[in-house]
Amino acid sequence: MDTLGRGSPWSSGAKVSDDFLTPLFVSYFQRLGLPNLMHKSNFHQLAKYVPEDEIDPEVTQKLDSIVEVAEGARSIGPT
Repeated sequence: MDTLGRGSPWSSGAKVSDDFLTPLFVSYFQRLGLPNLMHKSNFHQLAKYVPEDEIDPEVTQKLDSIVEVAEGARSIGPT
């Protein structure tokens, strides 16, 4: 991205899914001569390869909050 004048993929203003990952996988699969098997809708699959100690604590906090709300909604059930 820096070579393209787009700054770092790690900067706060970067939209990594569009600015970095999509072009990366397009290039990767082109070089292999294969169809692109990693579309934006599948990027969540990459999370399991990130070491837990490298995940920002804010991400864990937000996900824990989502789980808490979902569990609360489940316990209330439909009205």
